[in-house]
Amino acid sequence: MSKRAVRRLLLVIVVFGIIIGGSAYLLQSGIFMKQKKSIGLTDPLAIQLNELYPDNKKVHEIIYNLKNYPRALVSVLLVYEEEIDYVYNYPNRQHFDEIVLTEQDFKREVPLFIQWDARWGYDYYADEMMGLNACGPTSLAMVISALTGNRDINPRLVAQFAYDNGYYVQDVGTMWTLMSEGASAFGVQGTQLSGNAQSILDALNQGHLVILSVGPGDFTPSGHFIVLTGIDEKGQIILNDPNSPKRSDMHWDIQRLVNQTAGAWEFTKL
Repeated sequence: MSKRAVRRLLLVIVVFGIIIGGSAYLLQSGIFMKQKKSIGLTDPLAIQLNELYPDNKKVHEIIYNLKNYPRALVSVLLVYEEEIDYVYNYPNRQHFDEIVLTEQDFKREVPLFIQWDARWGYDYYADEMMGLNACGPTSLAMVISALTGNRDINPRLVAQFAYDNGYYVQDVGTMWTLMSEGASAFGVQGTQLSGNAQSILDALNQGHLVILSVGPGDFTPSGHFIVLTGIDEKGQIILNDPNSPKRSDMHWDIQRLVNQTAGAWEFTKL
């Protein structure tokens, strides 16, 4: 066979290979796009998540298995990126008959409990998982633990108390009375404040802890409870947000907090 014939044969082989490979790719791509369509990327929630997290493998796995997750749970990812692991691990969630707190939980003078902690976050508080609606009991649990020194107090215990004693209203959330009359059952006294900057600063300067009920803003698109634990050397507020370790590591301007505040309580030990 001549060199020219060999070159022609090689050219034919290369072209044929490209055609076959391209066809396979197009076929595979078509199948993949069909699979994506069939497993939920036409769902508005899936589309939103895909746009928010285009490169996050865990979120993509959630999207492609959307039927295995409660929609209310997945929807939190539209607002709270920190909860990706909490949502992702839902199918493999565990129930802890006994909640064991560790020294890691008490690194701060006022322990930072996160409502979506896997030890209690999948348990139900009334009609929803604690990770989604238990900011009130979680905030109060931090205060009780810090003021009484009782290291057996945890968010699930306080949430169960709140539910059993009527401090939760369906479709509304935790009643403010949990922070006053309810708190006394745990050996702490909660007293409602006016909620202005001076009343909050006075309470913190006396060494008291403060819980705020806040509306839409830095912490929530709806309603939320947070714990104010002190004032730093620059006059900024130190706080524990039960829904965000990141925001809990930030220090905050008092007026910025007051502008979002709907209710406030100071706490002391009985």
